[in-house]
Amino acid sequence: MADATKLAPMRWKIGTMGFSYPAWSGGVFYPRGVKPADYLAYYAKCFDAVELDTTFYAIPAPDRVRRWASAVGPDFRFSLKTPRDITHADDVSAAAAMMASFVTSVREFGEKLGVILLQFPPSFDARRFRELQGLLATIPTDIPLCAEFRHASWWAWGDTAQFLADYNVSWASADYVSSPRELRVVGHRAYLRLIGEHDRYPNMYREERDPTADLQHWKSELDRAAPEEVWVLLNNDYAGFSIATAERLLALLGRQSTRPLAVETTLFG
Repeated sequence: MADATKLAPMRWKIGTMGFSYPAWSGGVFYPRGVKPADYLAYYAKCFDAVELDTTFYAIPAPDRVRRWASAVGPDFRFSLKTPRDITHADDVSAAAAMMASFVTSVREFGEKLGVILLQFPPSFDARRFRELQGLLATIPTDIPLCAEFRHASWWAWGDTAQFLADYNVSWASADYVSSPRELRVVGHRAYLRLIGEHDRYPNMYREERDPTADLQHWKSELDRAAPEEVWVLLNNDYAGFSIATAERLLALLGRQSTRPLAVETTLFG
């Protein structure tokens, strides 16, 4: 008899990296007349997840976190980039107090806190695992964590997956187009960041290339891995307009897009 857990459907969370782009206003994505203060509420009617980049630059005040949480429905989830003063510190273990402050603030999301993403700089190699170990040991175990490594040594080190599993940390995969990484799943969660090449598409209001083959590839990889939970977050640099590309992925999953693909936002139908 097949294992029932293998037959359970994956829970997908699909969204974009950021939601407040001026290029998306005026009818491109946000209808004319929608104020920036209402962007998140509108966005959350179309997607069920977002990766917030603003937290990379500063710890958000608790009242701001509560406003974000109140703008979305009960099934919506936030991914938050850890402040760079933590992930890019000379010694990340020394940033434990700042991490504690960050965790305290983002707990205000309640059940809408989906993932905290630890994105390390390209210079952060596997020889520094003791630093990371020191930081992870201070983070409460109920906080959902995911780590993105950008130094090749983490793939070469045979103990990376077990190291992350020991601290209940997922392993983020990323596709920068020029150097895509293979999918790695640790624990119950797959976290995929479709990023592209930074500044390749400056306009951010329509797709400039057809990403369908890439999306089909990653969907096949995720279907094969069959984790319990899947996050896919898209950057405007991936194909030119992450809203349209996220909608393409929803269509591949057989999910109805809330907002139909608009002729003026894509070159590829």
